[in-house]
Amino acid sequence: MDSYNPNYQIWNNEMLNFVNSSLQHVKAYFFCLFSQNIFRPLPYVQTY
Repeated sequence: MDSYNPNYQIWNNEMLNFVNSSLQHVKAYFFCLFSQNIFRPLPYVQTY
């Protein structure tokens, strides 16, 4: 591919932005799961 092609540069930037936003969403999702697992009491603790 010709990296000096303006269309290629625009496509590449859009792909990078899409990948970065997807990674941020995934990280936020796992962070929410991780936080909930830490602060939520475990089921066997509630039975006592």
